[in-house]
Amino acid sequence: MPRISSHFRALGFHKTSETTNDPPSPRAWKRLKADIKLNMADTTGIDLRNVRTKEAMERGIEWTGLRGLAGVKLAGSYGAKAVLDQLLEFRGNGKPIANLSDLELVQVYKNVKRNASILSAIEQTHGNPSELYDVATYVANKLTTEMHRRGMRAEEIKPKPFDRASSNNSGIVEALDRLLPENAEAGRSPLEAALAKAWEMPIKTGDNPHTRKANVASPRSFIGLLEEHRAVFASPRFWSHDLAKDNFEALGFALSIAHLRALSAHIKTGSEITPWHLDSLAHSLKTRDGGWDDAFGKKIMEVDVSEEPPKPLLALTKIVADYYLEQRDRDEPGEIFNFQGKTALINLFGEANLAQSHRNLSEAFANNDPDKAISHLGTAFSDYANSTDFMKGTFIDPLEAMPHTTRPMRPKRTSVGRRASRFGPRPGTSRTKSGSAIASAAVSVSMCAASEISARLCAHQPPTASASVSASWASSTGWRG
Repeated sequence: MPRISSHFRALGFHKTSETTNDPPSPRAWKRLKADIKLNMADTTGIDLRNVRTKEAMERGIEWTGLRGLAGVKLAGSYGAKAVLDQLLEFRGNGKPIANLSDLELVQVYKNVKRNASILSAIEQTHGNPSELYDVATYVANKLTTEMHRRGMRAEEIKPKPFDRASSNNSGIVEALDRLLPENAEAGRSPLEAALAKAWEMPIKTGDNPHTRKANVASPRSFIGLLEEHRAVFASPRFWSHDLAKDNFEALGFALSIAHLRALSAHIKTGSEITPWHLDSLAHSLKTRDGGWDDAFGKKIMEVDVSEEPPKPLLALTKIVADYYLEQRDRDEPGEIFNFQGKTALINLFGEANLAQSHRNLSEAFANNDPDKAISHLGTAFSDYANSTDFMKGTFIDPLEAMPHTTRPMRPKRTSVGRRASRFGPRPGTSRTKSGSAIASAAVSVSMCAASEISARLCAHQPPTASASVSASWASSTGWRG
C-alpha cells in the first residue's frame, strides 16, 4: 500500500484504496498525489509548507532549515516563494546540509534547481553582492557539492530568468521588497551605497577630503561601514583588486570584527549560528592572495554551535584573535621578520601595546564576555590603523573597480505601513490621471538624481550628504576608536 505523507494526513487522508494486481505507474501516482494535495489545500485553506513544522513540534521531528523543501515537487511562483521562505529560515536557524538524508538531499536539490529563478529575483531586488544573495548562492553551491560528495549525479545550480513585471511574480517581488533594509535607497545598489558612505568617511585634519590619499580619522567608523555592507566588502570581486590584497591584514581584520559584531547581534535576537555564518566568518581570515587561511578557517567550521551561549561566539572570537594578533613563524614571500623570526599579521608596534591587548582579551575570555572581547579587537584595530597610513584609497579603489548595477526603484510605504504595489492600483481602486502624472514626474526626478550621483562617482567626487555611521554599539561596549 502506498505510503501516506504528512501532507495527506493534514488534509484528512488516512488510507488509500486497496492494492490491486495492476497498480498505476509510480509517475502517474506521484502526479495524482500532487494534484489532489494542491487542490485540497486550495479548497481547505491549508498551507502545506507549514505542515512539517507543526508535525515536528508534535512528534519531535527535525524539519528546520532546508528540510521543508523535501517531500513534494515545487514549481511555478508557488515553488519559488517556498524556496525563498526556506532560505530565510536557513539564514536564521539552518542546520548543516550534510545532515540531510540521501532522499531529502535529492528532493531539496531538485526543488532549488527547479526554482533557481529565485536567485535572479534576489539579485534584481537586493543586488549582487548582498547578504540574501550570498545565502542563496551558498545553499545552491553546497547542495551540489554534497550531492557530488555522496556519489550522486548533479549539475551546477544556475540562476534562471525572472520577470519582475509578470503579475504571477508579484507576490515574490513584494516579499523581497519587504526584506530590504530600512536604510536601502531607491535606485541604488548595495555597492553604490557602500561607495557613497566610503567617500563620506571622516578624515584626519588637514587632509583633502576629495583625494584618495586622505587618512581615515576614525577606524571605528570604518568598522561600522563594513558591518553595514559586509556582503560588499566580503565579495571576491572586492578582494581581486591589488590594493585589497596589499592591505589584506587591516582590511581582513576589520571585516572579521564586523562579522563578529553582526553575529553577536544575530544571537541576541534569539537566532542560532548557522553553517553559512561560519563559512562567511572563515572567509574573512584573509591571506595575501585575497583568499582565506585554510587551517584557521577549518577551526572555525569545526566550532560546536550547539553548545550553550556564549561558548560558540567566544570560540569564534578567540580564533579570529589568534589569527590576526598572535605572533608566529611565517614563510610568506616578502614577509618582514623581527629578530625572533616571528611576527603577527596586525603589528601593534610595541611590546607594551601587544601585552596590553593580550591582557584585555584574556580577561574577557576568562569572564565569558564575547562582546567585551570583540570590543578589544576593535581597539587593537584602531591602534593599528592610527599608527599607519590607512587611506581612503585602500578601500575606495577596490569598490570603484567592482561592476556597478542599479537596483529597481523601491516602492513607497502606504499610510498603513505597507509598500505600494509596483503594478498599478489594487483591484477595486482607481488612480486619477493627475496622480499618474505626479508619479511619472517623481520617477523622472529620481532618475535625474541617480544620474547626478553616478556622474559624481565616475568623476571620483564624494557625495555631499553628511556621514551618519552609528556608534551605538561602540558606546555600549566602551570601545575607543
